[in-house]
Amino acid sequence: MTKNEICFVVKADPFISTTGTARWMNEISKEVESKVFYFKPLGITHNNHIGKSELYPFDTIKIKNYYLPVITTSSLKSFISLFSCRKIYFVDVPFLPIFLPIYFILKICRKRMIFGLHGFLQREESLSAKIFKNILKREVVHVLNPYDMELLMKQGIKNIYLIPNFIHRRTEKIKNNTEKFIALFVGRLEYQKGIDLLVDIISNSPKEIEFHIIGEGDGEGLIKEKLGDYENVKFLGRVDDDTLKEEYEKASVFLFPSRFETFGIVLLEAQEHGLPVIAFDIPTNKYIISDTSQGYLVKPFDTLQFVNALIILYKFWKESPEEFYNMKLQIKKKIEERFSKDKILNDLILLFQDP
Repeated sequence: MTKNEICFVVKADPFISTTGTARWMNEISKEVESKVFYFKPLGITHNNHIGKSELYPFDTIKIKNYYLPVITTSSLKSFISLFSCRKIYFVDVPFLPIFLPIYFILKICRKRMIFGLHGFLQREESLSAKIFKNILKREVVHVLNPYDMELLMKQGIKNIYLIPNFIHRRTEKIKNNTEKFIALFVGRLEYQKGIDLLVDIISNSPKEIEFHIIGEGDGEGLIKEKLGDYENVKFLGRVDDDTLKEEYEKASVFLFPSRFETFGIVLLEAQEHGLPVIAFDIPTNKYIISDTSQGYLVKPFDTLQFVNALIILYKFWKESPEEFYNMKLQIKKKIEERFSKDKILNDLILLFQDP
């Protein structure tokens, strides 16, 4: 793939954001020579490169809940450079009044575009969503799961490629903590991720189970208020990659109480470390956790069923440590067979190269 054949537009700042979308963009940037156009707060400076990719920022200011572009020298340079791209991949779509003029200019310039649906706009029924889905009928679309693919096909969108996320980092050896049974949560502390449901799950679980919570967000106050006095709960906040790896290695089970997802990258990370997963039975989770050997999918959003599944795994760990360890080995093997980086990255590069 020759340099700058593909240009990415991502609304999140890849240096600051911890979302799955930003992390996907970071991983792709390490493997594919490209230009990455992103929106960053005015006054913040970053490097000009990330991995193999050149970075082009659009400066923004925050007004209420929106980040609006500001006309600066760097923004103008980025805007001009965007129109030199042969093909543009929208990792996610900026605020629609900003996106539409850019889209129509690119269309007039006969630029080829791919729309990656890493967010949830395609599932909404708002006016913005209807306008966006009408645009998708004319463009190439990349989805991460069969649920979104089927949803869009029912709405007359045809040119769709299903290419899931992939395992970012392989781990060589599975560790087995026989001293403590640790239930791990990793994610943003917000409603979508089910942080209130997690609090309910922990509150109704046996005190013999230790809970480690990694992440940051608006739900931090709820965790400290409801769980602050729990001796079996450890809140770590945002952590670096080394600490995250250590936590995955120490854990016995992974908790994923999300209400909705496009694709949970943390599910791949957890299973790469051999962790059985407990999650709610929502469409995108079914795609990743395909059978009971990987964990439990429980009725949405029944926290008591969630707790019961956790207790079953706790008893299994306590009574049959060797079998529990063998289960972890099989989980790692299965997830690598389905979501290896080499295969999926190759599919993505073919999509980027497709004329």
